[in-house]
Amino acid sequence: MEEAQKIGLKTCPFKSGFFISVPCDNPQAVAEEIKKDNLYLVALAKGVRFAPCAVSEEKCRKAPAIIKKALEALGEI
Repeated sequence: MEEAQKIGLKTCPFKSGFFISVPCDNPQAVAEEIKKDNLYLVALAKGVRFAPCAVSEEKCRKAPAIIKKALEALGEI
């Protein structure tokens, strides 16, 4: 969450748990775009879900930038 805040990545409110959700208009396309960077997210109805519990701390710190890059590439932000 710290890295997401640093780069201005909008997320749904998160205090604790296993998943972080990022709102977007075309979740399936975003999830597919992110696969190009070997990061796998679940497409939801109104966003994508990232599971920080399933990856290393290093990858957790890189994930927000990868997600933001995909959102930008698809014109989501």
